[in-house]
Amino acid sequence: TTGLAPHDPRKNDMLDVLNLPDVNRLLVLNAGGHGDMLDDVVSSFRSEGSQQAVLSKLDEAAKLGPALDAVIRHQLVLRGVTMGQNVPEDWAAADAVQLVSQSMRAPAKSAYDPKPAELGFFFAQATPGYAKRLDA
Repeated sequence: TTGLAPHDPRKNDMLDVLNLPDVNRLLVLNAGGHGDMLDDVVSSFRSEGSQQAVLSKLDEAAKLGPALDAVIRHQLVLRGVTMGQNVPEDWAAADAVQLVSQSMRAPAKSAYDPKPAELGFFFAQATPGYAKRLDA
């Protein structure tokens, strides 16, 4: 990676250094990144032709869905994945079946899953006195 943020003004100068005829660029995406952030990174570092990518930090990602969505939606060629700090030992070829399987499996209950006692709050109808009042 260039080590620069997607909107850093120095980004284009850094990418120009890599514009060599025999250099294939690979975009490294953090698999645990938020979907909007991943979309911004892919759009900002877009190159001509087919864009190749690597998903990094699979071992740190709580959910793979946003990363896989970005790869599929932007039609990236996924060359590999990393699952730890030891390269090349933690490097693996991208396996679509395994990645989709991992994305469908939740390792633990989410902190955002409502508890049964909270369901009334989510589905309660507004009372007439509070219908017009919205406080933050």
